[in-house]
Amino acid sequence: MSVLGETVSIFRKVLVKRSYLTLSVFLGLAVSLNLILGPAMKYVLVLGMLLIIASLSTFYYNYFHSPFNFELVKLSSIVATFAYGLVPGIAMAVAATLFSRLLSSRLNQRAVGSLLGIVAAVGVAYLLQPWGVVAAGMAAVLVYHLINLPLSLSMGDNWGFASVYTLSNVFFNALLISRLAPFLLSVVV
Repeated sequence: MSVLGETVSIFRKVLVKRSYLTLSVFLGLAVSLNLILGPAMKYVLVLGMLLIIASLSTFYYNYFHSPFNFELVKLSSIVATFAYGLVPGIAMAVAATLFSRLLSSRLNQRAVGSLLGIVAAVGVAYLLQPWGVVAAGMAAVLVYHLINLPLSLSMGDNWGFASVYTLSNVFFNALLISRLAPFLLSVVV
């Protein structure tokens, strides 16, 4: 066997051992949390997973900046609002917005407008719950952009960039909310 083959073989053995160790630790942690929290365990896991996914969804900004915007913060916040109520929805929205901005190195003055917009969007989603998750979610996304677009333009954003950013985000959220939100809601409730 070549040196490269031996190195790969050793690496695989170490990786498998570490994977089993990591899996064992997480499994032990999950069992412990389940014993401590009981029925609230699903609530904690679901909100935690939604928060992690939403926070990491804007990580691509570290590598390139484009007017086309894709993120999962609004979807996660709307699903959390529908599943668990207004306060968990707002907590999800604020935490996911802050973490996503920290992870993508964009914690700046525009974060304030984004926070205002996402909190208002969650409030709209909560008030429009009788409409269903798709209609209320789309209304929430539109409210977010009705708040955030004028703020962005007042801070000196280019009209062209802001228009493409807003339209692409509305488009992606329309797809995500119409296709994924009902499914996610059925899983998390």
